Amino acid sequence: MLTKETILQTMPDIVTWEKLLVEPLGNVFGTSVKEWQQKTRASLGLETDANIIIVGHQPIFFHPGILAKFIAASEFARQCNAKLVHLVVDHHAGDVGTIESPKLQNGLLQIEQKHIVKSNTFIPLCDQKPLEVMTADVRFLEALDNEEQNAAMQIAAATDTLMAQYAKVDVKIAATSLPKTPLGEALLEEMFARPEACHSAYNNAVAAFPESGISFLEVGTLPIWKDDRHGIRPRALFLTLLARLGIGNLFVHGTGGASYDRVMEQWCLDWLGVQVCPQVMVTATMKLPLKIETISSARSVYFSGDDLKKQAFLSNIESLTRGSAARRVAYLDMHRMLAACGKKPDHKALLASQKIASKRDWAFPLYDEAELMKLTKVL
Repeated sequence: MLTKETILQTMPDIVTWEKLLVEPLGNVFGTSVKEWQQKTRASLGLETDANIIIVGHQPIFFHPGILAKFIAASEFARQCNAKLVHLVVDHHAGDVGTIESPKLQNGLLQIEQKHIVKSNTFIPLCDQKPLEVMTADVRFLEALDNEEQNAAMQIAAATDTLMAQYAKVDVKIAATSLPKTPLGEALLEEMFARPEACHSAYNNAVAAFPESGISFLEVGTLPIWKDDRHGIRPRALFLTLLARLGIGNLFVHGTGGASYDRVMEQWCLDWLGVQVCPQVMVTATMKLPLKIETISSARSVYFSGDDLKKQAFLSNIESLTRGSAARRVAYLDMHRMLAACGKKPDHKALLASQKIASKRDWAFPLYDEAELMKLTKVL
């Protein structure tokens, strides 16, 4: 399907990104940030001396706005001979197996749910085995047929395959692996040894950016999840701190992440006294070409009916004797014709249909390949 509207934004302009690739500065616990990066990358099997561009997201079949992040990062990595890392938020829990698609019924749009894989929505994907495929769609079947160790990486690998013609991912890493790296272990040790310092620096940073939507840490808590079975898993800001301090030279966010990660930057500066790698923002808006009936057109059809037929009926009525049975029959025939033109417009249903038509978050595989390819040309 062709898309009706395409808008892509990068902040700052992608032509300026190369200026952001600078050597990491500062020290954490007496070790330089550069050395921490080398140790952390080595523990994850990443190249220790390459420039690394990171894009992170939950393992879902995401919309073109997210795809745009990978496209921009891939193109930039190609231009500057860097590596693109897909950071998979593998401890995500939710319905990743159902995607929504538009369906036209009786002139109105509805949302149809298509079940791609069967997953448990309450268990983190990294704790689930590779998922059973439920769709007959060849694209999804082939993409999901991989050798990944758990459901999270299975879905992430599938999205990498589906977007391969638009963006080239060099390596994907699991978010839950970052606390186990040398830097992750050192930061956790500091958190547990002096929790008040971490906690207060975090909450002070949240207070500095109230528009970010980040919640304050409750008393006695840290920016991690911990349980006896699965160990430690990073919350959002600790995850991006680990990625931007220990791995990346540049982190590509969407609009939401670009806003909330300012909190992390301030927290890291106050807590550890160093700055993380720079971030940039990329987003795109793409809508499907969904032709729908508007309220005005529905009202016009309803009230006018077939104008030629209506005029013929009116002329016939005028020619008949006023008050006669024949004139009464002609009048009733005209209204039966008008009724056949359709029911009175359902404003509520029409508004719902228009809202569906304006959605920008359909899964990117639903869009026309040629239109998605245009995102690679506008950078």
